[in-house]
Amino acid sequence: MFLQALNTAGRAHYLGPQLLLDTAYPLLVALLIFETLRTLAPGRVVGWATICLPVVLSDWLENALVARLLLQHPATATDAQIKAASLATQAKSGFSLLAVTILIVVALVALRRWFCSGQDAEPEPDRQHRQRRCDQHRGGGNPHPHPVDGGKQEGIDAGRHRR
Repeated sequence: MFLQALNTAGRAHYLGPQLLLDTAYPLLVALLIFETLRTLAPGRVVGWATICLPVVLSDWLENALVARLLLQHPATATDAQIKAASLATQAKSGFSLLAVTILIVVALVALRRWFCSGQDAEPEPDRQHRQRRCDQHRGGGNPHPHPVDGGKQEGIDAGRHRR
């Protein structure tokens, strides 16, 4: 068992500098995730806080439960205490995975929105090319930059390609 394998120096290290770092780390990571989400999608601040808060709280709960186990003699640790610390670790991992997954999805949506917006300092031909690619991806727009009919787009699909 891990608790019995830790010597006095190992316990002191965890309860000292390691616990201090492990208390600051989840807060800093959650703030980074929150600020990134807030920057990418500013209208949902309460939602982003709701996603990040459980990450911090579950990590701090895990830290408290592990510290409690380390402060007592290893032989006195109960199965319930060990199970509680293990559940807190699983909750921390689950909430962290959820927050990072949401961050990735929001970042991809923001990247696509930026990519298809054409509102940056690109030269005009590059912007037009990018807009055509975005239109094609959405299923609309003319895939050909210079239609043969002089831009009138005559034919069966003419209504679909008009803007």
